[in-house]
Amino acid sequence: MSQQPGSGDLKRVVALDGLRGLAAIAVVVGHTIGALRSPPGIAAPSVILFFVLSGYCLSTSALRGDRAVDRVQFFIRRVFRIHPPFVFALLFAWVVSLSAHTAPCCDGLSRWILHFNQVALSVPELFGFLFFPGTADNLMPIGWSLEVEMVFSILFPFMLWLTREGHWSVPLGLALFALFQYSTPYNGQVYAIHFVVGILIFETGGRLRGLAQRAPVGLSLAVALFATYFTAVGVGVVPRDWNVLLWFGPLRLQPWTLLSLAISSSAFTIGAIHLPWLRNALEWRPVRFLGRISYSVYLLHFTVLLLCLRLVGERQSDLQVAVFVVAVVGVTVALSAAMYRFIELPSIRLGNAVCVRVAGRAHSQERLARVADQS
Repeated sequence: MSQQPGSGDLKRVVALDGLRGLAAIAVVVGHTIGALRSPPGIAAPSVILFFVLSGYCLSTSALRGDRAVDRVQFFIRRVFRIHPPFVFALLFAWVVSLSAHTAPCCDGLSRWILHFNQVALSVPELFGFLFFPGTADNLMPIGWSLEVEMVFSILFPFMLWLTREGHWSVPLGLALFALFQYSTPYNGQVYAIHFVVGILIFETGGRLRGLAQRAPVGLSLAVALFATYFTAVGVGVVPRDWNVLLWFGPLRLQPWTLLSLAISSSAFTIGAIHLPWLRNALEWRPVRFLGRISYSVYLLHFTVLLLCLRLVGERQSDLQVAVFVVAVVGVTVALSAAMYRFIELPSIRLGNAVCVRVAGRAHSQERLARVADQS
C-alpha cells in the first residue's frame, strides 16, 4: 500500500491513479450516453477532476529539484508525456475519419454528436494540428483539455513558486479572478482554479492527514455527500434554490459551475489520499490498471465511439443503450491497453532518456566549471 503524502512528500499516490482511471471511464460512459440520448453530463466533472489531479501530481514532479536543469527536465517529461500519444491518437482519428464516420441522418443519434461525426481534414490541415494539442477542428473534441494541460504545465513552476514563496491566497485569488472573467477572448484561464486547488491539497497534505486521523467515523460519509452534492451542482441537476454557491453572488452559470466542480474534485482527491477505505478501493489492481491506461482511454474513446456508432440506425431502448455503453468501454479499454504499451510507455521512456542526457550534460558543464575555477 502506498504511503499517504504530507506537505512536501514526493511519493507517488497510487490511489490517485485509480481515481483517474475511474474518471476516464466516466468520460467514456458520459460521451457514449450523450451520443445516443442527450449531452454528456457526467463527462465534465471527470475532466475537471483530471485538472485537480494534475495540480497535485505535478507538484510532486516540479519539486524534485530547484536547479535550472531540473526545470528543463520537468518540461521535457511533460511534453513527452502528453504530446506523442496525442499525435498518435490524432492520426488514428484522421484515418478513421476518411471512411468510417456515421452519416448525419441517423435517427438514433443525438444532435450533440452530429457536430463531430462528419469532420474531414486535408493532409495540410492535419499537419498544422500536429504541433500542439488541440481539438483539430473537432476531429479530436477532447483536445481542448489537452491544450489546457499543456498551457498550465508551462505555467506550473511559476504557480507553484507563487504558492510556496508567497501566500496561498495569492494564486487562489488570481485564479478566482480569472474564473469570473469568463467573457474574455481566451477562456482557458478559467481552469487555473483547478490546478491551484490541486497545489493547495498537496501543500496542506500534512494537516489534512492529521485531520483525517483525528476525525470521527462519519467523516467518510460527510466527504462523500459533500463531493456528490457539488458534483450535482456542477452538472446542473441541483435546483437553483438549493445551490448554496448562489448565495454569495449573482448567477453566472459557467463560473459557478466550474467552482462547484473544483470543490467536488477537491473532496474526491482529498478522500482518495486520506480516507483509508477509499484509498484501499482505488488501489485495487483492476482499478489501478484503468489508471495506468487512463490517458490512452481518454485519447481514443471518442474515435472508438464514432466507429461503434456505425452500428446505430434507429433510436435504441434503454437496455440497448446500456449494452452499447459496455461495448464501447470494452473496445476502448482493449485498444488503450495496447496504446499504453506501444505508444505511451516508449514515449515516457524516451522523455526520461532525454532527461538523462540533459542532466549528464549539465553535470559535465558544472564539473568543467569547477575545474576552471580551481585552475
